[in-house]
Amino acid sequence: MRLHVIFMLAVFPTALLACAQTTPPRAAVPAAPRRSAGCAAPAIAHGLTTRRLMVRGVERTFLLSMPAGEPAVPRALVVVFHGLGATGAGIQSFLGEQLEEAAAGAAVFAYPDGIGGGWLDDDGRDVAFFDALLADVSGAACIDPRAVFATGFSYGGYMTNVLGCGRGGVVRAIAPLSGAGPFGPCYGAPVAALVIHGRDDVTIELADGEASRDHWRAVARCAMTTHAVEGPCVAYDGCLAAAPVRWCAFDGGHLIPDFAAPTIWAFFAGLR
Repeated sequence: MRLHVIFMLAVFPTALLACAQTTPPRAAVPAAPRRSAGCAAPAIAHGLTTRRLMVRGVERTFLLSMPAGEPAVPRALVVVFHGLGATGAGIQSFLGEQLEEAAAGAAVFAYPDGIGGGWLDDDGRDVAFFDALLADVSGAACIDPRAVFATGFSYGGYMTNVLGCGRGGVVRAIAPLSGAGPFGPCYGAPVAALVIHGRDDVTIELADGEASRDHWRAVARCAMTTHAVEGPCVAYDGCLAAAPVRWCAFDGGHLIPDFAAPTIWAFFAGLR
């Protein structure tokens, strides 16, 4: 078995399938306003802070990066998931700093910590963590609820796919890097998806990234044809207007390519 996600399938053959299937669907809700409750009295200071939440009786932590500028202006929220054995602080320095630079103050960034350095999402525990994180940040900072995005590398790419599957309509778009999944049925509205994967990846093979791409392409009812966009990326034709799908296969292994951060932010920003 070739990677931490597939390894877990071998050791716990139903665990990953079960997590996607037990994540509860959300009922349809009216279109969200453009301002979260936190816009009335923003309470999070500029800079990096660690926030703590109790989720299902377990303390969960995440690093929050608040940009400088007018605190009452609605900003996007980008949640960034780390890989196996890493931390939110690690992915912030590894990928987040580049994303934040690309966003130039237009987004708040959250970097959650997985349990045991991973995202098994056993019985939906990590999706529940996301729900609590979103509620916490939306209540304390000025967030545009229609601009909630998720990205992540490796195991974090898997979690990004899980979140797009279980929280479509809450999460506007996802950008998994070198990830796998989703596994099992999805709930909610289709999400926009940008999938990035290295052709020479031997940790999570290219076929896993292609399977993710094909999942989101099918959900968005895209045609099989594509047209070139920036860098090594292509955009699928004929997708649902709210759910564009892009695929970026690059020459390289299990790594985050230089083009990833600006490409991800440009994709997210274009959907606002």
